[in-house]
Amino acid sequence: MIPLGILDSFLFIIFLHQNRIFNRIVAFLIRRRLPIDIGNKNGGTIFQTKNHTVYRENYLSQYVSKIIKDTKLSFTENIRITPHFFRHFYVQYLYDYKGLTPHVIAAAVGHKNDRTTKENYLKQRLTKGNDAGNLIMEDEF
Repeated sequence: MIPLGILDSFLFIIFLHQNRIFNRIVAFLIRRRLPIDIGNKNGGTIFQTKNHTVYRENYLSQYVSKIIKDTKLSFTENIRITPHFFRHFYVQYLYDYKGLTPHVIAAAVGHKNDRTTKENYLKQRLTKGNDAGNLIMEDEF
């Protein structure tokens, strides 16, 4: 169960940004000369090809990966940064810096339960956090 305060904050943020986000989506569709009426008769998706078909997931992933690689930033040289990399980063950021529980994070990223979040995204952090040796300070001995 998500604490009410977190849910209220999340809904408030969505409310504040929904018009701005919607307007940006409409502007994007207009630039692409796509219909602004979203629904099944118009392809059913927001981001469509010029032929009104859905982008395939692997195309978008490769496209984003190529853009990142083309930046030639030093930290991208030895690591392949993909859209899924950002998903892992987001989960770890919510845990490390926002202090959210795995259960709340699982709901935020669409996992059915927190087991996937714990085992595939936070395993190393949770193991380290549960290590009793980390609780002993150097100056205690």
